Parts: sequence; C-alpha cells; structure tokens
Amino acid sequence: MSDFIVITILVLVLAQLYLIFLLARLVGEFINKIRSVRGITLSEFEIGDQVPLFREISDKKVKVLLKDLLSKKKTLLIFINTTCVTCKTILPDINKIVENFNINVVVINGDRDSNDELILEALPTTITYIRSPETMGAYHVSQVPYAFLISQEGTLEQHGPLKSFNNLWNLLISEENLILQAKITSL
Repeated sequence: MSDFIVITILVLVLAQLYLIFLLARLVGEFINKIRSVRGITLSEFEIGDQVPLFREISDKKVKVLLKDLLSKKKTLLIFINTTCVTCKTILPDINKIVENFNINVVVINGDRDSNDELILEALPTTITYIRSPETMGAYHVSQVPYAFLISQEGTLEQHGPLKSFNNLWNLLISEENLILQAKITSL
C-alpha cells in the first residue's frame, strides 16, 4: 500500500513539473510576441539607439516637437517628478548647463497632476518644461531624476540616473571628451 502512495505522489509531482515547464514555455512565447510588436520595447535604450520622438505642449502653451529641437542642436531631456527631493536640488543649477553647453534642455515632469509652481520657480526661463507621463513611459524612465542626451540625428549619446547636479555635469563633460577624442583620432 505504501509503495502505491509513493508511486502516486511521484507521478503527481512529475505531472506538476511538466505543467510548470509548459507554462514557462507559453510565457516565453508570449513575451517574444510582445517584443515583436512594433513600438513596444521591454528594455531600456542603449547608446546609439534611435529615441522616440514626441510632440507635447509646454507650460507656456507652446508646441514642443523633439524633431524640431534636434534640427537645431543636441537635446538634453531631464525627467523629474514633483515630489522628488533630488530633482528640486538639481533644477536651480540647470542654468549652468545652458551657459556652458550648446544644447537644448527640456525638463519633463512625469506626474499626471500636481502643482508646477515650485518647479517653474526653480527653473530658468530659457528651459523648456513639459508635463508628460506618456513621454516618460516611452523612454522607459522608472526612476527620477534621469537624463538623456540625444544627438541631432535622434540617437542616444548618453543617459543615466542623477543623484546630484554633479552627475549631470559629468554626463555632459564625458560626452564632450568623447567628441574631442574622436576629432583627435580622425586627424
């Protein structure tokens, strides 16, 4: 009798393992199908990837098209949210970026609804500010503050989380150094 119980339990365990295996295969196939759908990505961008273009309305009620910004010069996107303490410490220093680098700067707030007054007070007036949870989602931003430096061709040059203004500054300096090295090696 005990041999029968042991064999029955063994058969049930093997059957469960087989069902788990089949379920894992189905989930894998499902994920691969989702990845194959154009416009859906399950991972973050890598250097050299084409970034999604966006069209949003700024706080000044002006239409902001990333394509238009890129036609003039590189663009730095800084993703924030209203309750982020680190974001609030970085915003007042963004003017140094505008003064020292020839780039467009766009600050994108991913909050759906909140008061923009404190953010707008901290930002220089030359900075473009938009509220767009959709753009934050399109760029797969899950932590803030986060920065993307985009070339005029629309490809990602640098990106990363920001723990302080120095991180942002270093991100831009490292890009400048890469450009300088490329010029030197081409001579």
